[in-house]
Amino acid sequence: VESLLGGSNRDAAKALVDRAADGRVTERPQVAAACDRAGLDALHGRLGDVAVPDAVKEALLGFFRTLVIDYGGSETNALLTDRTFLGKAVKLLRGSALLEGRTSVQGRDLPVLRWMTTFRVPPDVHEKVPELLARAAAAADGEVGA
Repeated sequence: VESLLGGSNRDAAKALVDRAADGRVTERPQVAAACDRAGLDALHGRLGDVAVPDAVKEALLGFFRTLVIDYGGSETNALLTDRTFLGKAVKLLRGSALLEGRTSVQGRDLPVLRWMTTFRVPPDVHEKVPELLARAAAAADGEVGA
């Protein structure tokens, strides 16, 4: 399929812009809310109560070090900042556990971090992220061969 941006059919590209401008193109999926605002605020207030075991912390650091060291993530080709990946990642992990009704993060929460790497690492590295997170999860949970 030829891209509208790079293709020769300028009329088709303009037609898409016209539909978007007229409001006929939307990207809002119709999904039901998991909870209301009060529920979300209550859950957010409990994030700090969710424990993050040392094994999960080690797995988290191992995953990010793999992106930087083994896959060459740097300031020139990736957005792997300490603030985001060492701070915000913990919030995501806690949220994952909390949404499952747990008071402690487990290795099985690590795959939620795949959403953090979209557009932050090169596409070929991002393709490997689920596998890398699965290994990190197994290591955090102490599975043999991890």
